[in-house]
Amino acid sequence: MNDLSNLSRLNGFIFAHINICSIRNKCDEVQRILHLSKIDVLGISETNLNDSIESAELAIDGYNLIRLDRQDFSRRSSGGGVCVYIRDDILYEFDQDLSVSNVDLELLCLRLKLKNTRPVLIFNAYRPPHGNSGSACRVLDQTYNLRNPELHILGDLNINLLNTTCTEVSLHVS
Repeated sequence: MNDLSNLSRLNGFIFAHINICSIRNKCDEVQRILHLSKIDVLGISETNLNDSIESAELAIDGYNLIRLDRQDFSRRSSGGGVCVYIRDDILYEFDQDLSVSNVDLELLCLRLKLKNTRPVLIFNAYRPPHGNSGSACRVLDQTYNLRNPELHILGDLNINLLNTTCTEVSLHVS
């Protein structure tokens, strides 16, 4: 996590993503990354959190934490989960209608509330390697059909975009 040279700066915001494979013992490192790199929005996948872990245990000064923990699906009950740290001076709302948590995809959606701009949506996604990539691609493709938003997808999709099964997503990736 030392090379932070390819952070995305879009519309004055710095967006970043990491796959962390359990955040519980890495909060200090995440805090250093956020503060040293001045990241505005950090998406994290594979948080491995559940409702026994309070958000207060993961709090980082200057940031709000939004979580979407993995649900207890019969074929995969451990791992997964996504969260976003967003600077506490950025107005946002969690969009539960666009967020998804199923066996094929975990997708957390935030709607930024910025003045004088079209809607800005931030998605943080995780698709487990054994998840159905076609199903995940269809959900992601539906996000491109939303009316006039600026859309940013962060995450670990475990999808080979060179594979023809995901052409609908690869057409939109820049």
